[in-house]
Amino acid sequence: MSQPQQEFVNLITQIMERLGIQSFDTQATSYRFSFANEPAIFLCYRGEGWAELVTGADRLTDDPRRKTALALLELQGQQPNPAFCLAADKESGAIRVFHRFRFAQYRALDILDTLKALRVFAGQVRAVIDQAVPPAGSATSDGSERFKLNPHLRLQNW
Repeated sequence: MSQPQQEFVNLITQIMERLGIQSFDTQATSYRFSFANEPAIFLCYRGEGWAELVTGADRLTDDPRRKTALALLELQGQQPNPAFCLAADKESGAIRVFHRFRFAQYRALDILDTLKALRVFAGQVRAVIDQAVPPAGSATSDGSERFKLNPHLRLQNW
C-alpha cells in the first residue's frame, strides 16, 4: 500500500498527542492499540480517504463452528451509532469487528470515542461467542434450534 495521505497523518498525529505519545512512525499505514485481556484494535489506512478501526480476529474466538450467528446478528442489530460490522474469516472462521469511515470527516476525539465504543461492542461479541451452546442441530431447553456460524457469512449492518 502507498504512503498514507497527509490528512490521515494529521489525524494520527492528533490522536497520538491526545494519548501522550510523542514518537511514532508517521509513514505507517496501521497502528495497534493494546488493552489488557482484550483483543488489540488496529487503526488502518485503507486508501482513497478511508480508514478502518478493526479488532484483531485471532483472539476473539478459537472455535466459531460451535457458536451461533443469530445471537451475533441480534447483538449487531441493537447497536447505537456508530454501527460496527462483523466479518468471519473464510479459513479460520474467526470473527472480527470493524468500523470503516472517511477520515476527513473525523477528529481525534471522534476516533478515540469510536475506539472506546468498539472495545465495548467487541467485548459483547466475545461474550456471545464464548457462551457454551449445544452442538449444532440440537434442541435447546426452550425448543428453539441453534445454528452453526457459517465461516463464509459476512455480517454487516449498513
